[in-house]
Amino acid sequence: MILFNKVFKVIKRIFSSPDSDEHNEMFKQLFNNMDDGVAIYSAVDDGQDFVFVDINRRGQEVSTVSLKKIVGRRVTEIFPFVKEFGLLDILRRVYATGKPQELPLTEYKDNRISQWVENYVFKLPSGLVVAIYKDTTEKQKIIEELRESRETLKLSNLILSTQHEASPDGILVVDNTGKIILYNNKFISIWGIPSEVIEKKSDDLALQSVMSKLQNPKEFLDRVRSLYENKSEISREEILLKDGRVLDRHSSPMVDTNGICFGRVWFFRDITEEKRVANMIIRNRMFLQAASEIAKIGGWEFVVSTMSQIWSEEVYRILEVGPDYHPDVTKWMEFCPQEARPIILQAVQQSINFGKQFDLEMPLITAKGKHIWIRVIGRSIRKDGKTIKVVGAIQDISERKKNDEIIHRAEKLESLGVLAGGIAHDFNNLLSGIFGYIELAKSNCVEGKFDEISDNLSQAIKMYKRAKNLSYQLLTFSKGGLPATKAADIGPVIKESTNFALSGTNLKLALNLPDDLYQCKIDENQIGQVINNIVLNAKQAMPMGGLISVSARNVYVETDAYTDACTDACTDIGTDVDNKSGRSVCICITDQGGGIPAEHLPRIFDPYFTTKQTGSGLGLAVAHSVIKKHGGNIKVKSILGQGTTFYIHLPAVAAAADLL
Repeated sequence: MILFNKVFKVIKRIFSSPDSDEHNEMFKQLFNNMDDGVAIYSAVDDGQDFVFVDINRRGQEVSTVSLKKIVGRRVTEIFPFVKEFGLLDILRRVYATGKPQELPLTEYKDNRISQWVENYVFKLPSGLVVAIYKDTTEKQKIIEELRESRETLKLSNLILSTQHEASPDGILVVDNTGKIILYNNKFISIWGIPSEVIEKKSDDLALQSVMSKLQNPKEFLDRVRSLYENKSEISREEILLKDGRVLDRHSSPMVDTNGICFGRVWFFRDITEEKRVANMIIRNRMFLQAASEIAKIGGWEFVVSTMSQIWSEEVYRILEVGPDYHPDVTKWMEFCPQEARPIILQAVQQSINFGKQFDLEMPLITAKGKHIWIRVIGRSIRKDGKTIKVVGAIQDISERKKNDEIIHRAEKLESLGVLAGGIAHDFNNLLSGIFGYIELAKSNCVEGKFDEISDNLSQAIKMYKRAKNLSYQLLTFSKGGLPATKAADIGPVIKESTNFALSGTNLKLALNLPDDLYQCKIDENQIGQVINNIVLNAKQAMPMGGLISVSARNVYVETDAYTDACTDACTDIGTDVDNKSGRSVCICITDQGGGIPAEHLPRIFDPYFTTKQTGSGLGLAVAHSVIKKHGGNIKVKSILGQGTTFYIHLPAVAAAADLL
């Protein structure tokens, strides 16, 4: 305002001074060389608008106009937003009242210019109106930048304050004089420093207040002093407290842009729980490693994309290779005997293709030539429907296999004892009967009872036929009794044998035998006897009546791997069938009897083993032997109170296309 008053007096003096050329030239120079812009207007339209009379050089620069182009033109034409700017109303009021008026710092903006301007307007005695204006755009930019900088600084300080308060670490900042210049609430919480101590901003007092909390206060204090003396040193250490807590302490120097250290920052974090979890993980890892060594079980991983393998330490020990051994698929197969390689390859391939789990027992030869047995378990890890890796475990089961063999031998001896006892008992009874009837015939001959001799000999012949039938059944366990096989439709054999076994009973029969069953190479009489024996067993299990279900279906390994409509037991059977073509027939016979106790299931195919009061104990043993000699397999699944199902797999004749 003071500056405007001085300019106002100069302008007023110019236009009120005597009129002479020398005088006019002097003041014209003064007018044009002023630091502020000056514009002189003449009123038109009764003071509602104004035209330019003159404008000095500074005014032309500020307004980016030339004197020649604006003299005589309306102000509203040159500055289209002069009314919105507020200057037009002031020009009108000054012209009408004669009183000077100021327009405070305001931004003017149109399509041509944008600037911050202060205006001072007054009226000359001649009626002309003068506007003195000062362009403060650059100054305003600086002010705005300062304001924005202050806001940014305020925001940065707020963010910094929020961050250090939200930090999981306790933060302490100390300058080179030992004065605390910053700390957060977490620092106070961790150390429990009283407010009256921390408020004094003394690092020495803060240190003294925590000494009693430390397990090794002298070591702690010596280390702190060492870090203050060695200003450039960065430190990270664990601090043990008497209450059992563990703190992670990190300390760094604070250095300005000139490389001068002006203090040190300390970070403290309570890692007690982290240490507990880490120690627990270490202990569990040690327990797991010890358990793996004791159980001789190791983990493995096969990455499909890279065809690479990863082994645990125990796998290296099982295979007797050194830690520098690099596992891969080719090297792994070298440990497998030739006969085992297709089995493990097929299991892994099905796991990759179909996501199937596998559990195999197989022989293996270690790197040092040792023959062992291993159990291999694996399952696929899939992503977006594709297998990315197969993971599993390998266990050395050699000791278990030895023990199983010992137990198996003992069971075989026990079974042999039962068999020998059964044979001796049956043949003793049969021979006693034969000789008894012969003795009767001999006695009747001496006594002349010739009409009874024929009956005695007939009974002896019957006993002989029973002995012959027993001998025929026992032949199935020997090298003799091999089936006389030929390609035949198995459906009629199943149907005929089932109907014959159930004739005259009160049992219901559900048959499901498709017309397109594969042909099998079978001894029709022996397979008929197998079906008959199993159905008779089912009949004996349901004395009060019930339903027997008999079904058969085609199975092809490459398409459904024995799983589409078969149970788990059926799946297990499929892997044991002697079937190079992949085709087989699965026969299922199910009853609704009381079921077989689990402890009896392993022995139901043993000869002379029976839980029934009637029966020889040879029916299922004969069935098992016959199916095995046909290259098939038979297993049973039973649930007490629900019933029993027998699963029979027989290899089918190869399709005509396969024989070409």
